[in-house]
Amino acid sequence: MWRQQLESVLFLHWPAPAAFLRRYVPPVLAIDQFDGQAWVSLVVMRMHVMNTALPFPTLRFNQVNLRTYVRYGEQSGIWFFSVHANHHLAVTTARLATPIPYQVAFIQYGFATSEKFAHAKCNRSCRLQLALRFSVNAELAVSDPLHTWLLERYHLFTLGQQGRLLLGTFRHPPWLTQTVQIARCHLQAAPIDQALFSEPPALAHFSPGTEGEFGTFQQLCPAHHSDNT
Repeated sequence: MWRQQLESVLFLHWPAPAAFLRRYVPPVLAIDQFDGQAWVSLVVMRMHVMNTALPFPTLRFNQVNLRTYVRYGEQSGIWFFSVHANHHLAVTTARLATPIPYQVAFIQYGFATSEKFAHAKCNRSCRLQLALRFSVNAELAVSDPLHTWLLERYHLFTLGQQGRLLLGTFRHPPWLTQTVQIARCHLQAAPIDQALFSEPPALAHFSPGTEGEFGTFQQLCPAHHSDNT
């Protein structure tokens, strides 16, 4: 069991056509949609990871992940296009202990007076480039149905050995978020076409953080097809 502390979590969201995302998601998963609209999100955070069963050192690092939202039958969850961290041991540990496709990247995430910034770069096949400046408003964000649909995701899907579909669960309290003002956002992130990120994110949320537990992955019986996009 891995205990994770997530800090200074920034969520950026872009609407995307489900048909456009279909090529990047395994056929066994359906593209989840809110009122007929699919979404892609970039999440930037600081992470502390501890193993509650083994005498393993606490790992502290910055993480950037690119995701969309999917379903397998009635189960909804997250599909990661990419996950990057700026800590070689954290990436090695994650790749040995989980099937999550972590990659090493240069990631800076910090504060300059009232403005926050993030820079990330990976020149491998992941081709991640991020330059971001933003400020966080004092007021709490209003929790509406789309806010809940995007943020309150406690499951993720990934592929294991021989292409088997796996389900992971991250148990944590509901997110408390604040509204965000984006001053600059330049993003390139494979495999998604850069054109999707040519406009600023349609929605943005910031949370001081949360803490929860990530359990072992459960193997699912793969379906033969997806019945909707």
